[in-house]
Amino acid sequence: MESVPVTAIATSGLPVTLAVDDPEVASVERNTLHIHRLGTVRITASQDGDGINEYLIIEGIKDYPDNRVRIFNRNGTVVYESKGYNNGSILKKKYP
Repeated sequence: MESVPVTAIATSGLPVTLAVDDPEVASVERNTLHIHRLGTVRITASQDGDGINEYLIIEGIKDYPDNRVRIFNRNGTVVYESKGYNNGSILKKKYP
């Protein structure tokens, strides 16, 4: 079994959790990827939220059912977009 160091960091400072999609091919333990056999494996990095700013509520949005909401990062790149935003179940497109 071969081991490879893997590092994931976030600018938020919150911990990052790593997971693999095929544990027969590889497993991840802390910051080490353990390769068990030949194959392809996807490593996913995830992060729990801090409970701050995790929801967007727009007052009076129900009065405008044909709305379109776009959120941009500081560089002007769209990071979130939805049509018919309603503070609950919505049709949305997330951007990387």
